[in-house]
Amino acid sequence: MKAQGDTLYHGSPDGIINKIDPTKLKPNGELGSGFYLSENPKMAGNYTKGTGEINEINIGGLKILNTSKSGLDGFVDNAIKYGSKEKYIQALKNEGYDGIRAMDKGEVVIFPESVGKIKTKSQLTDLYNQANKVDRASVKDVPADDVAKQNAELQVAKNKEDTAVYGIPKE
Repeated sequence: MKAQGDTLYHGSPDGIINKIDPTKLKPNGELGSGFYLSENPKMAGNYTKGTGEINEINIGGLKILNTSKSGLDGFVDNAIKYGSKEKYIQALKNEGYDGIRAMDKGEVVIFPESVGKIKTKSQLTDLYNQANKVDRASVKDVPADDVAKQNAELQVAKNKEDTAVYGIPKE
């Protein structure tokens, strides 16, 4: 299932992760504390420590700063300008950013406070299945003729609604 938004990759020695555990965030990475992702699945694979399990992570809807200068160099320049890496990251958070993308490395870090906004492939699949689940309990004791009648009534109502909105009756 391909989700909307950016899909990035996370390699973990723990294998496939169903939910991101905030206690396992990288505390002092090059781009600060957070959940590290890669645009390249092969690069993410370098962090699996032999498991070969690469996680697909969706970051759709997040505000990510794309470094304008060569990734890490641009980050370091700004950290110096702000006095420290921590102060620069805090300034980004204050501006509503959820993370940083180092363009030259294809690496993204999601700040700890924003980790709850990202979803694993497993979480997205569960959400999709829940949204499309038929409530079997509500229809299991309903005779098939009644279900067909209800469906026909719904279609008539839909056609009337379409006629009212578009002025063209459906046959």
